[in-house]
Amino acid sequence: MKDNTLHIHMLGSFELCRDDKIIQDSDNRSRKLWLLIAYLIYHRGQHISQNQLLNAIWEDHDNANPDSALKTLSHRARTQLDVLGFDMGKSVLQCKKGEYFFNTELSYTLDIEEFDKTLQAAKQSEDSSEKCALLTQAVSLYSGEFLARFSSESWVIPVATYYHNLYLDAVESLVLLLESEKSYDKAVEICTKATALMPYEEMLYLHLMNNLILTDRKEEAVNIYHDLADMLSTTFGVKPSDEVRRLYKQTIACLQKKSLEIEDVQKQLEDEPSVQTPGAMFCDYDLFSAIYHALSRGLERSGGIVHLAVLTITDLSGRELPARSLSVCVENLKALICTTLRHGDILSMCSPSQFVLMLPNANRENSDRILTRIEHDYLRRYPHTPARLTHVLQPVLPMPYHNSEE
Repeated sequence: MKDNTLHIHMLGSFELCRDDKIIQDSDNRSRKLWLLIAYLIYHRGQHISQNQLLNAIWEDHDNANPDSALKTLSHRARTQLDVLGFDMGKSVLQCKKGEYFFNTELSYTLDIEEFDKTLQAAKQSEDSSEKCALLTQAVSLYSGEFLARFSSESWVIPVATYYHNLYLDAVESLVLLLESEKSYDKAVEICTKATALMPYEEMLYLHLMNNLILTDRKEEAVNIYHDLADMLSTTFGVKPSDEVRRLYKQTIACLQKKSLEIEDVQKQLEDEPSVQTPGAMFCDYDLFSAIYHALSRGLERSGGIVHLAVLTITDLSGRELPARSLSVCVENLKALICTTLRHGDILSMCSPSQFVLMLPNANRENSDRILTRIEHDYLRRYPHTPARLTHVLQPVLPMPYHNSEE
């Protein structure tokens, strides 16, 4: 039996489906075409003037003949919609008296409409089981940011933020309900999907780790923490929140329930993967800071020398690199540094565009030579890079030892 209902999805990829036919926004050459369709669907129930459409689709428009450009674009949009069935273009997108509108008399479903209605029903429900079912239905409708491919459009940004926050609140409300019912496995499932869609929301990781712990999956919780710490360090140069770190430390403490012999402790330390990797050791900034303090405390007595270096990535003019170029540069440079430095050297990210390195037993001249070689090797390996590398050096000063009995 044919399904003549038009099914529209705007959360995540933009798709329109009818019967067994589907069209979606994956063709970047038709960006403005999809923006026109999306704008009219989002403003369903409204008649949109030509000037409003031009401002939304051509934000800096200076077309010599805007009326002609809009007519051409609407014709192309209708042709695209005709793929869903004969004459669907004219049925979906209509124009009267110079105003454009989406035909709401069609049989259609729209995911953002369903999302809003389901959340509203959940908010009004006083029955916890019904509320839980409605919230589960709502979060399942969220497949990604609103019109994800058009996230930079000025009219899309506030709408995307609105649905982002609605989804985040819905997930937290649902997880709290599931926790109250001791449905920890279901809470883990919800949080896992949510972190994939919103990888930078620490609240989601806190709930995910907590529910993994409650289902006796502490090792998984520890791995989640390490993944989060690595991502935050690489992307933003920051560490997880105090609350997340506190939960992590409690989990680590619970994992070991019996006393260890010194041979067991040594075996655990020797089995640490980072120790066995060739070249320098990369670690998160918390661990780097702890090692820095340990080395600094020992220098007072040992008389050794350690140099600290900060390697900064900018564009060729000394300004910030675009996020995508910076991400590629960071990954490539990290690999190069790890293989270039010695086995006892240590590095971390101290900001999204800076590496910090500790070089034990290397004087200033040798340390400078090492950093200069890394910069030259990077440029030789990636001659078309948009990045410029610079470094500064200074010795690690001994931390004075104070005897409390003196």
